[in-house]
Amino acid sequence: MKRHIFQVMSGGLIFLAIVFALSSGWAKTDKSPSKEPKTSTEISQSLAQSPAIVMIHNRPIVIFYASLFGNSPEQRMKLCEERIKRVLSGKTLGKVTSKETAAGTIISIGENDLLLITPEDANPALGQNKKEIVDRAVRNLNLAIEEVKEMRSPRHLLMAAIYTFLATLLYAGILWGLARSSRWIEARAEKLEKKWAGKVEIKGVSILEHLTQITHFLLRGATWAVGLFATYSWLVFSLTRFAYTRPWGESLGNYLSGSLETIVMGVIKALPSLFTVVLIIVCTRILARLVKSLFHAVEQGRVKFMVLDPEVARPTSRIIIAMLWLFALIMAYPYLPGSGTAAFKGVSLFAGLIASLGTTSIVNQAAGGLVLMYSRAFRPGDYIRVGENEGVVTNLGILSTKIRTPRKEEVTIPNAVLVGNTTINYTRLAGESGVMIHASVSIGYTTPWRKVQSLLLSAASKTRGLLTQPPPFVRQVGLSDFYVEYQLTAAVSKPEIRSETLSELLGNIQDVFNEHGEQIMSPHYVADTPEKQVIPKSKWFDLPGGRIKEEV
Repeated sequence: MKRHIFQVMSGGLIFLAIVFALSSGWAKTDKSPSKEPKTSTEISQSLAQSPAIVMIHNRPIVIFYASLFGNSPEQRMKLCEERIKRVLSGKTLGKVTSKETAAGTIISIGENDLLLITPEDANPALGQNKKEIVDRAVRNLNLAIEEVKEMRSPRHLLMAAIYTFLATLLYAGILWGLARSSRWIEARAEKLEKKWAGKVEIKGVSILEHLTQITHFLLRGATWAVGLFATYSWLVFSLTRFAYTRPWGESLGNYLSGSLETIVMGVIKALPSLFTVVLIIVCTRILARLVKSLFHAVEQGRVKFMVLDPEVARPTSRIIIAMLWLFALIMAYPYLPGSGTAAFKGVSLFAGLIASLGTTSIVNQAAGGLVLMYSRAFRPGDYIRVGENEGVVTNLGILSTKIRTPRKEEVTIPNAVLVGNTTINYTRLAGESGVMIHASVSIGYTTPWRKVQSLLLSAASKTRGLLTQPPPFVRQVGLSDFYVEYQLTAAVSKPEIRSETLSELLGNIQDVFNEHGEQIMSPHYVADTPEKQVIPKSKWFDLPGGRIKEEV
């Protein structure tokens, strides 16, 4: 628990150091209402001299912009600070007064002249006038005098120390309470999770586990937010108790109030635009649900469109919904708070550039996915072959297609590759006749073709998984110079067993030919034999089981 308090305190101090650096620079700037400069000459004159701020005990008194009697603003500032400190170090302090002269306005404490403010010290680029500067300088000097009196008062210093000590105790108590309450809530959440673990699930996912994680995240965020606010408030209160550090505390307080005011006013001004954005989102969501319901009915066959097939209803609905949300984003963009700022436009331009450079291949793959979906080349569950890859389609996505091979491997093929290659679909036309497989052999001319056909059909009859209807058949597909090419075609019941069945069929072909003494080979020769290599007609009809009736 001590470690938790220390983390909050250290984080709060680091945060306050950053805020103090920002607020200090903000506090030193002129608080007068800013106006646009009238001419470029006025701007150049205002920037001709580097301004110098007269500071007394960390409190700004006046800002010098112009030179006077050969002294730069920096030199004027140093001389004025010396005179003011010398006067404030005295035992008696007079009243702050101002009087007009030909050179400008002189500000005095009692009979001591301290400052001379000229008309050139009013910065026209900021819309200032000399009277405002004089009034502010008089007011700041009166504050400096009161703070000097406080610093000389032991009673005031003692009361400030007591108030700071009490505020520190309250601050430590708040941090201690935050640590205790957060630990108690986390412990209660863990007990509830253990008690109801496994009882509240959706499709095997524990809801309480995710809710507990979200609760811990929100609780820690709230603890840090309250701790940082308490640290900020404690530091502002403590600094404003002492005269020397009061300007710092006021700067921190003004920075916080100014930031909150800016945020609140920005939110109030953005409410009409935010209402328009919400209205666009609601309307788009309603349209998206209607589109999803309509295309779901098309997919189930309850609604029919002549130009839309149920197989492509789901991807079509996704495309239309994506286009609806893209159109909604374009419509809502001008109403987003800050959309007209240069920073927002720069980020949008950068995001668009990155998207255009990085999504070229993605667009290519998405276009290929649309071609595959609407051409209906295949669908999930079909057994296909693409190049050297063969298997069942498990997923047809926008960017890629996944295939599960007979070797239990998942192959991911980019859609652009599928569009550019020939795809064989074994399932689409299979129907009740099954999926066809082919086995090719080449046998020399010395073996009767009828015998070869009989042997191939015999091997097919011994192979498991082949359908009897339609029956297997053999075709002679080529008469080469030295051999005849035969092709056995048969049907299997399922595309998934195509490879296994073909392997068994090839094994049976080898066994049958070996059993009957026939070589499976593609013979070649170097020279002609003494006798012609022909088959006598008496052996044309010799089959493994005997002779068949001669054809007329």
